Amino acid sequence: MKTNYIGMLLFLSVLITHLSGYSQATFVQGSNATQLATELTSPGFTITNPVITNGGNTQRGTFSNGIAGAGLTMDTGILLTTGRVNRSINNQSSTQGDDSEQGGVTYDDPDLVAINSSSNYDTVIYEFDFTIAGTEPKVFALDYQFASEEYPDYVCAQVNDIFGFFVSGGDLTGTTNIASVGGDNVAVNNINEGRVGISGNVATDPCVLSNSSSFNINYVLDNAGTPADTTDDFLDTAVNGPHHMMYNGFTTILRAYTILRPGITYHMKMAIADTSDDIYDSGIFVAPIQIFDLPPKSDIDFDGVDDYVNTKPFFGGFTGSTMMSWLKLDNTFSSTGDICGQDNFKIFVDGSNRLKAYAKTGSSTYTYTLTVQDSTPIDGIMGYVQVRFNGGVLLMLDVGRFLIDWITQELGL
Repeated sequence: MKTNYIGMLLFLSVLITHLSGYSQATFVQGSNATQLATELTSPGFTITNPVITNGGNTQRGTFSNGIAGAGLTMDTGILLTTGRVNRSINNQSSTQGDDSEQGGVTYDDPDLVAINSSSNYDTVIYEFDFTIAGTEPKVFALDYQFASEEYPDYVCAQVNDIFGFFVSGGDLTGTTNIASVGGDNVAVNNINEGRVGISGNVATDPCVLSNSSSFNINYVLDNAGTPADTTDDFLDTAVNGPHHMMYNGFTTILRAYTILRPGITYHMKMAIADTSDDIYDSGIFVAPIQIFDLPPKSDIDFDGVDDYVNTKPFFGGFTGSTMMSWLKLDNTFSSTGDICGQDNFKIFVDGSNRLKAYAKTGSSTYTYTLTVQDSTPIDGIMGYVQVRFNGGVLLMLDVGRFLIDWITQELGL
């Protein structure tokens, strides 16, 4: 009996070890606006007035264990999808995500349709106001990963699902989409493996094929339907990709960011939509928002005194340079001193409280040639002289006994 107990304990130990070695990502489907805000919040800023403007309960949620469980580069965050949250993480890539969550009803978000007028199917929009803490401008950063079932067959096709992070309000003018790579919005046609899909056509649907380093493959290709063709073309729907998620491909972690001022209320809109049809879903995984200080200002603290650095070449040897300076005119401002620059090029405040710029240009020697063409004296005392200065135009100067003074005055020498 003792031996049997030991054998049972060994069996249980092996079983527990096996289960802990495999753990897929977990999720909560149907999170409300406040729950999503809680997941996104981190030190340094506050979210207010969160609202789900469009989208069903199945299209939003939170996740955890994203790194080990789904192959993501973020462990926790929120998920907005044109399909269903539970299918996004609870299945692998052989499962086709083709949910029509809104029954074919379109929704035109002005910022999304401004990018693509056909991006209005299964639209999900999450919005909130936010304020940054502190006294100095900060970096507002969103880390995210875009994933889609449109990969790989529909790269360079019209079904180019898109999303955006649209920031507005406060001291900003207009609305800006901060989710972009190389100036292009993040989408199937702009970040991919670098090959045109079997259903793609670059002649009708231009695309970018140079961002493969920002893309994770989660599919296997075959040559189904063309057995004589040795080139793998189609998505193999019978074989799973290497990562435990439904989407056939997803980006590496990307960062959307902007510089904002504290104490001002801004507005964020996260929006995603299917393009041209309501099948083959896409999703956006968003990590908790981060707030960073701006990079250090070298040795310049903008206090109005000795802020230039002699040992550090700000301008890299350029012969033409532009310098700008900001002065904080409060009780701590000093009335004299160098503000910024170097010995040969600087902005400073002199002893009379005047802002001045100094540029050392060096010294040069100039030679002037004065050629007398003709002279007509009057009574031998006064008259005029015709001269050419450095071979220039002929000048006629009235002269008298103070010849040198007159020529100097006329020529500005």
